[in-house]
Amino acid sequence: MPVYADLDLHQGDDTTFRLEVLDSNNARKDLTGFSGAAKFKKTYGTSDSDAYSFNVTLPTGIFNGFIDLTLDGTVSDDIRAGRYVYDVFLLRDSFSEKILEGKLEIHPSVTPIA
Repeated sequence: MPVYADLDLHQGDDTTFRLEVLDSNNARKDLTGFSGAAKFKKTYGTSDSDAYSFNVTLPTGIFNGFIDLTLDGTVSDDIRAGRYVYDVFLLRDSFSEKILEGKLEIHPSVTPIA
């Protein structure tokens, strides 16, 4: 069953969410051989063509067991402020598991940074 969490970011900011993935023993899960996928969209019913993707990386070495979700500021700057829904999947071969879901709030910025 996926964990639920609300996330926040500001338009125009380079944002990375680092997620620690735990196994059934509450130890950091070995993610060797896994990849990840994460998207967000305005509502669950919004068409997939109108979804946005996070850049998903799974660090190695001492950071094995973590997933990084990144959204570049130049991308977030072009997304309308508001509340979105998102989810995160772990993938390996034909296996997929939803590990996280929730709401993503994108806050507007007043001062543009060039």
